[in-house]
Amino acid sequence: MASPEFTIAEQVLNIPLDQLFISKTNPRRAPSQETLQDLASDIAIRGVTQAILSRPHNGRYEVVYGQRRFLASGMAKKQTIPSVVRELTDEEVFDLQVVENLQREELHPLEESAAFQRLYKKAYSETKSHDDAIRQVAERLGKKHKPQYIAKRLKLQNLIEPVKADFRDDVLLEGHAEELARLRPEEQTSAYEWLKSHHVEGANRRKVQILPGVPELRHWVQEHIFLDLTKAPFDINDPTLNPKMGACVSCQFKTGNQPALFGDVRQNDTCTVPSCWREKRNNRLIQITNAHAKELGVKKVLKIGLGYESWNRDGIPVDAYVEFGSPFGVVKPGNECKLTKPGVVTFIGHPGDAAGNKVGSPLLVCTNVQDCSKHNGRSGNGMRAKKSYEEIANTRITNLQTETRQRVRSAIISAVIRAAMKQESVTPRKVFEKFQVIARQMHQDLFFDRHRDLCKLMEVEPKLDRYKNKDWRATCKHIFDNNPIALMVAMTVMHCYHVGTSDPGHDPVGFFVRHYKVDASRIEKEVKTAIGEKIGSIRSSLKRRQEKERKSKKK
Repeated sequence: MASPEFTIAEQVLNIPLDQLFISKTNPRRAPSQETLQDLASDIAIRGVTQAILSRPHNGRYEVVYGQRRFLASGMAKKQTIPSVVRELTDEEVFDLQVVENLQREELHPLEESAAFQRLYKKAYSETKSHDDAIRQVAERLGKKHKPQYIAKRLKLQNLIEPVKADFRDDVLLEGHAEELARLRPEEQTSAYEWLKSHHVEGANRRKVQILPGVPELRHWVQEHIFLDLTKAPFDINDPTLNPKMGACVSCQFKTGNQPALFGDVRQNDTCTVPSCWREKRNNRLIQITNAHAKELGVKKVLKIGLGYESWNRDGIPVDAYVEFGSPFGVVKPGNECKLTKPGVVTFIGHPGDAAGNKVGSPLLVCTNVQDCSKHNGRSGNGMRAKKSYEEIANTRITNLQTETRQRVRSAIISAVIRAAMKQESVTPRKVFEKFQVIARQMHQDLFFDRHRDLCKLMEVEPKLDRYKNKDWRATCKHIFDNNPIALMVAMTVMHCYHVGTSDPGHDPVGFFVRHYKVDASRIEKEVKTAIGEKIGSIRSSLKRRQEKERKSKKK
């Protein structure tokens, strides 16, 4: 039987360690000292069982792969290391490094991302197409790496440095990193700050930092950053609204244009860059106001906001806010004064403030209603007939007697809200986020006067807006920071704050009285006693006044 023939394979040489140097193009990050020490201990006993690969370069040998074995051999006090020596170009070196490293299970996603980036750049220079380049990289690396996987890994290169650092240090999970990598640096920063500032109350009401999970981060991003283009208040085909970004339909940040990255987002017409959305919306509003000015034959018209300035958190362009206490007031056509100016509605803070107007509607405003004789709401000289002391006292007594039921209800509602605020929440974080959204919407829907009543019930001094007026709505929200359940309870009972505003058989106040075990009978007795004492005091004062007047007449 003839003996088999064998071909000569590449030779393995024992190369002195001082003749080798680490490659600068290796995508793998520097190994930890702990893992190197473990490997060095093994090499000291068994030696290097698998040769590294090197190439001749500048009079020495460059380690193509096998960096850990090379470093660990030095720590094990070895003089040489077995190596296959091969003549390679720079491009061949990196390709081998990428393929060899990608086969290792412990490769960090950021290292894998850097490797893909090098292959992608080469493929893109050949194809000139993003999608084709990703497909070419996927084909080259085999079935394990699909185009969607490659696209997600490539995006990790766009992470801002603080996120990369936390990801490397295992502070952030891979899901966190992938979710943030889909965003631009500005939006990444906002989402990252939300993650890092997230606290929950632990034992003894101490605030403990607990990083939200990936589903919570995804929910927050879709609630606060992603925007539905089908509801955009501007033409998504108009590239002039933001020349740098172009039209929305062809934008790279539209989810439908990058299915590999945004496959989990059901709506393909979703914008992932809120700053661009806001700029386009604002530029469209400016276009509308300029068109109205041209139609009227004037240089400029006012951009009018209906509601409080503190509600305009998105930076919508507004020249004049029509709100309680501001110098501006709406004027009906035909009732103009010398101070009336034309404008266009650009902001509506609350549907209840719209009064039939829409964003983009033309509107007339008086620019100084306090000093305007036509629009200040006064008639004649504004003087009232002076009442006698007896009339004032009797009016106060009548009001107290009439308001007894309402005062009792107000006191009970106050006790219910305070009980809700004291109750410790054990709501899971995912449910907490949903409650927060519902509570904020309920807060926005509550009528302005009820916010004022609530602040007075809770004995909280309101903040002042830019006109030095009391901002009841904003103050009301701050009372219930990080307690959405208490806020929902407060909004529910304040909707039926007045006596007779709810069905007696389905009064939510009664339900919460039972739920929080509020002693309504005791509260009613205390309120009625206080009112009785006040009425008695007024009557005593009136009697003394009348007695004094009778004595003065006798004299």
